[in-house]
This record gives sequence, C-alpha cells and structure tokens, in this order.
Amino acid sequence: MLLIVLMSGAKGGATAARSDAALTVFAQNSFMSDEYRLTFRQSDHARPDFAAIESNLQFIVAQLARLPDRAYVSRLMVLVTVELSALIVAVALLLWSTIRPIR
Repeated sequence: MLLIVLMSGAKGGATAARSDAALTVFAQNSFMSDEYRLTFRQSDHARPDFAAIESNLQFIVAQLARLPDRAYVSRLMVLVTVELSALIVAVALLLWSTIRPIR
C-alpha cells in the first residue's frame, strides 16, 4: 500500500515534520495484478536481462557525469572569444602594415 503524507505549515507551504502542522493523508492501493506476476522460472530467465539493463544504465550515468557544467562552458566561450579577437586584430595589423605605403 502506498501512503503519501502531506504536511502544510501555517503559511500554506510544504514544511518539514512539525508537531503543530496539519496532516493530510492520501492512501492508494498499489500492488501488482495477477496479470503481470512472473513464475520463478520466468523471473530466473529475466534476471540477466535486468542485469544488462542495469549495466547500460550505469554506462549512461557515467557518460552524463562526464558532461561539462555550465561554468566550464562559459569560461571556454570567453576564452574562445578573446583568442578570436586577438587573431582578428593581428591579421588586421598585418594587412594594414602591408597595404600602407612605406616612405
């Protein structure tokens, strides 16, 4: 049986467990129907599939952990902008010095 307890404080927001908070309890029957029950043999055959799914999920979690965070990406973008600006200024100075007539 799934039991959900909602506690609301004096200001109407959800709060931690307080002795003076009002309790509202919602109950719902949650059980597996007979239609989806597995025999021991079926569950034993499904066990390697569940292990494969779990290993794939662990691989995906590891890949997501390697993604760069927002601060790293913003620092990288600032660095790229500064480098590109310096390169454009260097090329402009080089072209200006070659086009300008020498006296």
